[in-house]
Amino acid sequence: MKFAKMFLLLLLLIATCNTNVVNATTMPTIGEAQFSNSATFSPDDAFLATGVSNETTIWHAKSLEKIQTFQNVGADQALFFDKQGYYLYALSDNQLSAIHFESGEVTYQFASPSRSFTDAVLNDDDDVIYVVEGVTLYYIYIR
Repeated sequence: MKFAKMFLLLLLLIATCNTNVVNATTMPTIGEAQFSNSATFSPDDAFLATGVSNETTIWHAKSLEKIQTFQNVGADQALFFDKQGYYLYALSDNQLSAIHFESGEVTYQFASPSRSFTDAVLNDDDDVIYVVEGVTLYYIYIR
């Protein structure tokens, strides 16, 4: 009897939980992008950047309208903005690229000396990027 009461209580709890189920077919899609390996929002949440192995694309976050695509600037490993939103950093298997956000100019590229990059992160002061390559950690000083 105790088991039946506990089971009934559990069913009641499950039935009263507020759950939101979203049908994937009703979700908005981003332009013609079929997939992305990485994505990030700008610090002011106005823009969305998505990346695949050979290109990085900037979108308006609300309208999902494409603003610009950077060919040969891959971001299949990591994609992130600096705190002010001036630069977008894209990490592919073999290179780190810095894109000046307003001008759209690729201002810096650091190529992997030997293997493939796996991850990168910008420090809190926005002046050092730590890049992981296998068991090696690179410190890239910027500005």
